[in-house]
Amino acid sequence: MKKPRLLLVDDDALIAESLAFALAGDYDVTRAGDRGAAVEALRSGFKPDLALVDLGLPPVEHLPNEGFKLIGDLLAHAPQARILVLTGQNEESNARRARALGAVELVPKPCEPEFLRGVLARALAAPALEPAATPRTSAR
Repeated sequence: MKKPRLLLVDDDALIAESLAFALAGDYDVTRAGDRGAAVEALRSGFKPDLALVDLGLPPVEHLPNEGFKLIGDLLAHAPQARILVLTGQNEESNARRARALGAVELVPKPCEPEFLRGVLARALAAPALEPAATPRTSAR
């Protein structure tokens, strides 16, 4: 059986390597260290089933701006992907904004690999959201 494809985006090499190792048994993991590398993977045809995105990405790691932009990039290039935000920035406003932009879950750092496996499995198993219906206008 084919493993689900996971795009893991985190600028902390140790965290990214540890998570990729822990998840490799269940997922086909592709790593990116910043938004540019993630977008490059998407443009080259990589279509993830799941994306695990750190909000604090270069060039300003202590702000969530690049992570928020990446959520939009993911939705544009891989609208089928379930986006989960992995972050040490546990502010409620960031969580609300990430969900409003299209993230399905916010996972605080640090987290145990077993917990993360469960969150990813639930996100993958959740029914897909239906696109919003286009309103029809009647000609009068």
